[in-house]
Amino acid sequence: MRSIFDLLNVFRRRRLYDDISEEIRTHLAERVELLTASGMDPKEAEERARREFGNVTLIEEKSRAAWGWTWLERIAQDVRYALRSLRRSPTFAVAAVASLALGIGANSAVFTVVNAVLLRPLPYRDADRLVTFWETSREMGFSGLSAVCDPDFVEWRRQKQLFSEVAAFRGKTSNFTGAGIPERLIGSEVSPSLFPLLGLSPILGRGFVEDDLRGGRGGVVVLSHAFWVRRFNSSSSVLGQAITLDEQAFTVIGVMPEEFDFPNRAAFWTPLVLSGDCSNSFDQMLARLGPGVTLDRARVEVPDFASRLDRERGRPGNRAIAPMPLRDVIASRMAPTLLLLSGAVGLVLIIACANVANLLLARTAARRQELGMRRALGATTLRLATQLLTESVCLGVLGGLVGVGLVYVLRKPLIALVPESTTPGSFSLPLGGPLLDWRVVGFTFCVAFAAGLFFGLAPALSTAGSHLVYGLKGSAARLGGKSRSYGLRGILVASEVALTMVLLLAAGLLLKSLIQLNNISHGFEPQRLLTQNLELPDTRYPDSAARIRFHDSVLDRVLALPGVSAAGTIGFGLPYGGSGIRGDFSVEGQAPLPGNIMVAKLVVSPGYFRAMQIPLVHGRSFEAIDDSHAPPVAVISESVERRFWPAGGAIGARIDVFGAPLCTVVGVAGNVKEMGLTAAPEMAVYLPYAQSPRPFLQSFMTIVVRTDGDPMRVSNSIRKAVQSVDSEMPVFDVASMEQLVAKSKSEPRLNTAVVTSFGVLAILLATVGIYGVVAYSVAQRSSEIGIRIALGAQYGEVLRMMVLQGLRVTVCGLAVGMLATLAAGKALASHLYQVKADDPAAIAAVVALLLASSLIASYAAARRAVRIDPVTALRAE
Repeated sequence: MRSIFDLLNVFRRRRLYDDISEEIRTHLAERVELLTASGMDPKEAEERARREFGNVTLIEEKSRAAWGWTWLERIAQDVRYALRSLRRSPTFAVAAVASLALGIGANSAVFTVVNAVLLRPLPYRDADRLVTFWETSREMGFSGLSAVCDPDFVEWRRQKQLFSEVAAFRGKTSNFTGAGIPERLIGSEVSPSLFPLLGLSPILGRGFVEDDLRGGRGGVVVLSHAFWVRRFNSSSSVLGQAITLDEQAFTVIGVMPEEFDFPNRAAFWTPLVLSGDCSNSFDQMLARLGPGVTLDRARVEVPDFASRLDRERGRPGNRAIAPMPLRDVIASRMAPTLLLLSGAVGLVLIIACANVANLLLARTAARRQELGMRRALGATTLRLATQLLTESVCLGVLGGLVGVGLVYVLRKPLIALVPESTTPGSFSLPLGGPLLDWRVVGFTFCVAFAAGLFFGLAPALSTAGSHLVYGLKGSAARLGGKSRSYGLRGILVASEVALTMVLLLAAGLLLKSLIQLNNISHGFEPQRLLTQNLELPDTRYPDSAARIRFHDSVLDRVLALPGVSAAGTIGFGLPYGGSGIRGDFSVEGQAPLPGNIMVAKLVVSPGYFRAMQIPLVHGRSFEAIDDSHAPPVAVISESVERRFWPAGGAIGARIDVFGAPLCTVVGVAGNVKEMGLTAAPEMAVYLPYAQSPRPFLQSFMTIVVRTDGDPMRVSNSIRKAVQSVDSEMPVFDVASMEQLVAKSKSEPRLNTAVVTSFGVLAILLATVGIYGVVAYSVAQRSSEIGIRIALGAQYGEVLRMMVLQGLRVTVCGLAVGMLATLAAGKALASHLYQVKADDPAAIAAVVALLLASSLIASYAAARRAVRIDPVTALRAE
C-alpha cells in the first residue's frame, strides 16, 4: 500500500520537495536562533549551524530518495535533458532522426503489408478455425485447392465428428444486362450455410435458406455492397427488384456488408443447387473445425475419409487431400515476397542504426570535456551511460514518430503492394479495417525503442573506464583516448559496408533476373496487340451454330475497322491472361501416354496465328474451310512434335484430344509460353473454333487484334463492333498484350524496385559512415598531421594515408559481406530466373561500386587534412 502512495506522490513531488527544503530551513533557523541567543554573532551562528547540520544539498537528496520511485523522476529528468541537448544541436538531431525515420519508416511500411496479409485476423467469425481443402497429386503434378462434386459435398457435410459447419461454393461469371450498360460480373454460387459459417449477415434483406433450393428454383440473388452502391445508388428499394443475369431473371433478396467479396471479388451470390451428378468436380469447400477438434487431428482423419470416398466412387486413389487454414491459403501467394522485403528493410534499419551510432560516437567525443567534468563531480559510469542511452532512445522515438507519419502519408501506395488475386478458384484478401492500426503503431514504437537501445550501446560503452577525465586536460590528451571510440566507429562502418553489400548484391541479382525476363522469347509478338474478352451465355446462345454465327459476325466487323491489320479469337487459354484447359491426349498408333503428360487444349479462329504472329514451323494454319462440316483438324506446338515425332512426320498423323472423332494434324506452330514467363513452353494442341468438340469451349472468347498503332485507341471501336452484333454483350478485361506481359512480371519488378531502393539508401548511409570515420580521424589526428607536415611530409602522402584509412574499413566490411552474401544467396535463389546467387559479374560490380563510394567519401573527408596549418596545430598543443 505504501508503494501505491509513493507512486501517487510522484505526481505531487514538487510540493513534497518544497516541504523538505522548508523543513531543513526551519531546522537551520531554529539552531541559528539558539546560537544567537547564547551571545554568538548572527553571521558566525549561521556558519556554525550549517557546519553542524552537514551538506544541505546531500541531505535534501537523501530525504527525497526516501519517498521512493526516484528512478521515475530520474528518467523524466534524463528525457528533459536529452531533448534540451538535441535542441542545442539541431543539425545532428535532424541528421540522426532523418536516418532513423527512413530505416524505421521502411520497416513499418513493409510491416503494414505483413500485418494486412499475414497477421490481421480475417473478418469472419472464429476465423482461426476456418479451413479449406488442399489437394496434392504427384502423378498429375498438381497442387492446389481441392474441388469436389455435389454428392461428395453431401458426404463431407455429414462429418460432424470433425466439422461443425461445412459450406460449398463455386465461382461463376454472368453478363448483367437490362439496366443500362451491359457488364460482366464475377460472382459465386454458394450453399445456404456459407454466410452463417462466416458469421456474416446481409446488411439489407436476408441470406439464402434451404427453401431457395427446392425444386431447383434458385432464382434469387444477394448483391455485394460495392455493386449495390455502383449500380443501384445504395437504394433500399432494390429488395424485391428483378435483375437479369445471363438472360435469366433473379430477385434481389439481400445486400452483403461492405468489403465482403468472398471468395474472389464477387459482385453477387446465387444459391448452389446440388445435383446427383459426380461426373464434374467444381465445388470448393469451407469448413469450421468442430468443438475440441484440432487441426492436427483433422489432418490425420481428412485424408482417410477422402481416400475412402474415392474408393466408394471408383476413382483412382492418386491424390491426397488435407485441411489447410483459410488464412494460410489466402496469404500463401504473398508470403515469399514479404519475407524477402522484410529481410531487406531489416538490413536497412541495422545500417541506419550503425550510422546513427557513428554520429553519437562523434558527438560523445566532442562532449568529452562535459562528460569528464560530470565524472569528476561524482557521476558513475552507469549514470552517464543511462543518460546517453536516454538520448539515443529519444532519437529512436522521434524517428519512429516520423516513420509513422511516412506510413500514413504513403498508405495508399502501400495498398497497391497487396496484389489482387486473379487465379480462378483462389481467394481475394479481405482488406477491411484501417491499414494503420494498433499493431503497426505498436510495432513501429517497439522497433524505435529497440533501435534506440541498439545504436545507443556504442556511445554508452565508450564512457566506461577512466579515460573521460582526460577531457579535463584539454587537447593534449586527444590522442590518448581516441583508440576505443575510433575502433568502435570502424567496426560499425565495416558492418554497414557488409550489410550494404548484401543488399546491393540482392538488388543486382534481381535486376539481372528481371533483364533476363525481359529478354525472354514469348513465342509471339506482344507489341500492338489488343485483347478483349466476351462470354456467351447459354440462354442467349444455346447451341454451337448460334455461337459460330456470332463469332464470325464479330470478326468480320472487327477486321473491317480502320487500323486493324489482323484479328482472331481464342477460347480459354490466352497467354498470360487465361487459365486454359489441360488434359491428356493420345496418338493413333502409339502406346497410351502416362497420366502426367498433359497438353493445353486451345480453340482458336483461323486468324489467331496471324494476329499473334505465332510462327508456323511447317504445314498450314486453319482456314475458313475448316468448319463444322469438314473433317476435324488440329495444329500442334513444336514441343508436341519433338516429344512424339522426334524425326518429323507429325503432319497427317491423327490424335485423340477430347475423344472421337480423331483430329488430323495439319500444321506445327512455334512454342508459346502459355503459363507465364518463367514456365517452360507448354505442349499445346489447337483446334478450330468451328470444330470445337465441347460447347463450353465456345462460350468464352478472347478477341486478339493486331493494330497499326497504339492498340488501346481502337478498343472503343471494337466494343461498338461487338455490340453492333449484340447490343447486350459486355466486353471486359480490355488490355494490350504488353500490359498482360508486364502484369506477369509485376512481382519480380516490385521485388527489384523495392530492394534496389533499399540498396541505394544503404549505400548512401554507408558512404556517410565512411566519410564520418575519416573526418573524425582527421579531427582527432590534427596535431599529428600538423607535426608530419612541419617535418616535411608531402600533402599527397598525408592525403593517401587518410584515404587508405577509409579503404581499410571498407575492405574489412567487404570481406565480411562476402561471407554474408553466400548465406543470403540461398534465400534469394527462388526469386531469380536464369541467374545464379553467386554470379561473379554481379559480385564484382557491387565490390567495385562500394570501393568507388568509399574512395570518394574518404577523399572528400581527407581533403581537410591537407588544409591543416602546421603552425596553428602546434600552437594549439
